[in-house]
Amino acid sequence: SFATLSPIPGFSDWLGKLDAESVEAIVREDKARAKERKREGVPDGQRWVSRLAQAAQGSTSDVVKRAGFRLAASYLQSMKNNLPLDAVARFHLGNGARIERLNWAADTSQKGLKQSCGLMVNYLYDLDELDTNLAKLGEGKPQVSRSVGRVA
Repeated sequence: SFATLSPIPGFSDWLGKLDAESVEAIVREDKARAKERKREGVPDGQRWVSRLAQAAQGSTSDVVKRAGFRLAASYLQSMKNNLPLDAVARFHLGNGARIERLNWAADTSQKGLKQSCGLMVNYLYDLDELDTNLAKLGEGKPQVSRSVGRVA
């Protein structure tokens, strides 16, 4: 097995374009209730980008971390034209890796905060699972470890 520690370069741009309802649907466990309930003042994607980037630079609540992880997991599993939306994910998943782990405040450089709110991802290459992972990716379902969880 081999693993990487990789950036998530398109995460902040993607998140910044989401409206409040879309963010709420990703962050909430009960997506049906999140869509029914339209709360005033729910942060949209751009406000979450600022919140997560600021939180990565200091201590933060587990609630904010869990929300950040759910948002990043959703982004990493997003597909466009049958390919992962994120360029780095497209490379690793296209080579048979799986999304193994999300890492909080792993890149707090100015660039890391701007591109991914400080988050990074581990991709795992298990040589016995490469073909299976590629087949699942071809079905539009990238392989994801239990610690990250399928959000799509």
